[in-house]
Amino acid sequence: MSKAFDKPNHYALFVKLMDRTVPLAVMNVLVYWYSMCSAVVRLNNTFSSVVQLQCGIRHCGVLSPVSFAVYVTDLILAISSSGHGCYFNNMFV
Repeated sequence: MSKAFDKPNHYALFVKLMDRTVPLAVMNVLVYWYSMCSAVVRLNNTFSSVVQLQCGIRHCGVLSPVSFAVYVTDLILAISSSGHGCYFNNMFV
């Protein structure tokens, strides 16, 4: 789970959202939104060329907590059903 917001693959997130029957209009907006993600590196006053990002969830985005929760739900379910993990007040955490 190290650097968890930086790792999720956009296409894997889209598949998980489609499995949850997210409406096509919402999917189209998300695909467009994530396809516009890019980054540059600045060293002193010099900028690198633009790089398209294929993974990562925007840290400050309104939908970031929901996107992250959708992405990790399968992992959480697998851990909780394995019998391993930690319970607090009869709730898996």
